Amino acid sequence: MVKVSRKATQLNWLPARHDFDGSTWLHAHGYFDGLSCEVECDDENENAAGKRSLYLVDCNAWPPAETDMSQVRPGVDGGELVLVGVEGGRQYWRRLLEQSSHGDRDLFQYEVRSGDVFTPFGPPLRGDFHSLDCVVADGILYGLHRPDGQDRRCVDRVGADAAETIFAPEGRVVLAGLGPGRVLIAVYDPHMTALKQARYWVWDERHATRLSGPHRFPAIPVQVDSALAWLEGDDILFCSVTEVPHANNMAGHERTLHLHRFDVVTGAHRQAPLPLFGSTMRFDARMLTTQPKQMVTLQSFEGHIAIVRGGGDWWILNYRTQRIGKRTICWLWNRASGAVVQIASGDLPGQDVLAVLYSRGLDGYLVSVPHAVHRLAALDDIVAARGSTALHWE
Repeated sequence: MVKVSRKATQLNWLPARHDFDGSTWLHAHGYFDGLSCEVECDDENENAAGKRSLYLVDCNAWPPAETDMSQVRPGVDGGELVLVGVEGGRQYWRRLLEQSSHGDRDLFQYEVRSGDVFTPFGPPLRGDFHSLDCVVADGILYGLHRPDGQDRRCVDRVGADAAETIFAPEGRVVLAGLGPGRVLIAVYDPHMTALKQARYWVWDERHATRLSGPHRFPAIPVQVDSALAWLEGDDILFCSVTEVPHANNMAGHERTLHLHRFDVVTGAHRQAPLPLFGSTMRFDARMLTTQPKQMVTLQSFEGHIAIVRGGGDWWILNYRTQRIGKRTICWLWNRASGAVVQIASGDLPGQDVLAVLYSRGLDGYLVSVPHAVHRLAALDDIVAARGSTALHWE
């Protein structure tokens, strides 16, 4: 456990704030290399006929730069564009062509933006327009789509001129890039009724067979849907959760988050428990008002985690929950040194933090809150004031 020093409480955690004009929410999901897009409806202009504006927010500058995409694409409604990836200075977008009665059968076109020029990328495809279910790896886009006549989503390889289906797995599918030309295709059981259903395949453009698998994840309840990230080489990060009854009262259970490092080629696996990662709630557990008070403190992981890259060797483990009370905001973990820096709600009082994000252009960290973004104090200053601990890998 990290003890908060008096010096840490005096640290200016949020030295600068920028308020957006509209209803802007920056999340870890949909944040690509400092860029995010937000749709805003023109409710005040009665002649707008429901027209929606799309703003591209660039957090690599301070204050963040906002581009009104209606000026770049005057003939396209803002609700018909979504940013799905950034690679090598090129932006990858989806443009809605036809909305279906079922959300997973929309017809859309991928486009690549270079400067203010948008070029079609591959043929029109069907899928869930609003879902960020694709990755870009070395100029190729891999996404989940529904080919005509197929009842399930397939993994397509999309190039500039054509698209081909490379795999049609069964179950819930998550894609993650593993570097140039490599993609992890993870399939899992969302209810975790059968751990053996958590499988994965690796697509590698360098190999003649390209697709290898199926392989098994370790026999643990893997949260591949919300927390899976490529670390380096063949290593990935993912999370699992264990649950035990409360030590002193049967009123509740306590859930502990675990972080895993896993080699998708050799199967080498290490894990580290994060016992203080989550929410702290104190309540009266007595059954009858005539009984003496039974105050119980639950320290439990009760939400979702998003793993995103920080600066250098740092990684950010963001936490979101609907639970009231004190909670973790994020943990920052240094892959090289093993150091962990914890940021809690008590450090940022009164802030409804959506995510802590890294800005490459600023070489610093941002704290996203509804309709605004803060600059976070320099990480070196936080470490000097707060201190750090280390994970215990097993």
